[in-house]
Amino acid sequence: MHKRPISRCNYSWKRGELSPNIFTLEGFGAWNFSAQWKGNDGGKFSGFLVRVKLESNSKKDIFAQGRQAQIVLRNRKTKKVLRAWNISDIYVGDNGVSYRAQFFEGLDCQFMEITLTSGTTKITRELPFACGE
Repeated sequence: MHKRPISRCNYSWKRGELSPNIFTLEGFGAWNFSAQWKGNDGGKFSGFLVRVKLESNSKKDIFAQGRQAQIVLRNRKTKKVLRAWNISDIYVGDNGVSYRAQFFEGLDCQFMEITLTSGTTKITRELPFACGE
């Protein structure tokens, strides 16, 4: 099974809309609870959604029991673990794709990294959220 993390900022909390995948946005950053990227003037957010796409090459439905992956959010400076999320018991239909998602709050002023680990696969990306005067 292949796994890929996708992260989105809840940049329009009044409308409940999610931003596009932040890892594909040019110049993405967040400052004082406001997400910004090229072509966008920013928008307030109060949390973010991490969505993991799970793929299988099998032509049949599969159910993978037990822990299949783990997401860990760490502070980039101290390496302290801020949150961890175990992804377990995954059903993938005959289309070969399944998603799992988790909404995280209370981390909006952290310069973090997110790491997805599954078997021998390890993917780490930065989440540049910061606050200041």
